[in-house]
Amino acid sequence: MTDTRALLRRTAELAADFLDSLEDRPVFPQATPDELRASLGVPLQDEPLEPEQVVEELAAAADPGLVAIPSGRYFGFVIGGGLPAALAADWLTSTWDQNAGLYVTSPANAVVEEAVAGWLLELLGLPSTASLGFTWLKTFPACTAVVWCASTFCFISSIPRPRPSRMRRASRRDRHARTWSSRGACPTSACRSSRPVKWKYWA
Repeated sequence: MTDTRALLRRTAELAADFLDSLEDRPVFPQATPDELRASLGVPLQDEPLEPEQVVEELAAAADPGLVAIPSGRYFGFVIGGGLPAALAADWLTSTWDQNAGLYVTSPANAVVEEAVAGWLLELLGLPSTASLGFTWLKTFPACTAVVWCASTFCFISSIPRPRPSRMRRASRRDRHARTWSSRGACPTSACRSSRPVKWKYWA
């Protein structure tokens, strides 16, 4: 445990050094792709390395290719920066290494999800009985939204609706007969009807 504590303390120092450098370092790294491949693409080791050595080498190799997103000077995409409390909580989350899929795998995570759901409903002004779920990354929320829209569309489409009535246009012969209906019989032999023509409907 003493070695682990020393490793975590050294990792915290490396993280703090990165945060301290945000004021002066370029927003976008100056290292070329070839330089990053040479520093990060090291061959596999035949023997395990000490954890602290792994962390030191990783930090040194990745630092030239890091974008200063948390600096407040990055405007490349809509990417939010992490707050100090969120950063520290993320460390704890990784340390606890819980599985939040079920209550039996992590009661604390399950209750935290319920509490956060209540906070969000209150902030958004939604009923406390509204359903709410959490997803991860960006692809899964998009897939969830697509499935929800598809299921909603299928449900709406399954509701029986009466077909709107359509009015059929009168034929030329019907119009001709209607014209002569107020004058008596049509003098032409082609027209045999002297009754008024009614518009015909069908569903």
